[in-house]
Amino acid sequence: MPITKGHLDPRSRAERRADEEVLAKFEAGKFLSFPPDRVAAAIRHVEQAYASRTEGVTNRPRWAGLIHDAVFDRFPAPIDCLETVDE
Repeated sequence: MPITKGHLDPRSRAERRADEEVLAKFEAGKFLSFPPDRVAAAIRHVEQAYASRTEGVTNRPRWAGLIHDAVFDRFPAPIDCLETVDE
């Protein structure tokens, strides 16, 4: 909450102290510090997710081709599809 000129700070003494501590840790670069093994695990997770997404996207045309071939092997023309419904 921004404090404008001429207004009292609505925060309690404990809140002000906590804000000052957080600001000091942030400025020192220690506010969001993680152990190196957790950072490495997070990087591995993101890289694996990216690789699986990329693999899925690159294989989509192949899958579409396989589905297309399977459908047109069974129904070479759209009229054949309609004729099999009557049987």
